[in-house]
Amino acid sequence: MRQTMVHRCTRAATGAAVLATAALISSAVSGEATASPRVAHPCGYSIDGIEAYYNHCTSDGSHILIREDRVGELDKNVCVGPGSTHLGPALIVRYARYIGKLC
Repeated sequence: MRQTMVHRCTRAATGAAVLATAALISSAVSGEATASPRVAHPCGYSIDGIEAYYNHCTSDGSHILIREDRVGELDKNVCVGPGSTHLGPALIVRYARYIGKLC
């Protein structure tokens, strides 16, 4: 009888520990979900991690032509709209600039 009582107490303590751990994980996950959003890319060319972006900061909805400086490939012109545009790996697209034309 004594062993059964000890076994029940151990199971109850283990269950309480599992519930406490689950509550901590749940609060950590919900804290991450409500974290502040990422900072937007700055205007123009930028690198985020290993990726290159061009952010066309405008309020008029215009599309502009940019020139990508590419490694191991010919440079190319790309039409981008308002907001941030993913250009590709920063190891390939090492810079991009506005060339003064709309598209």
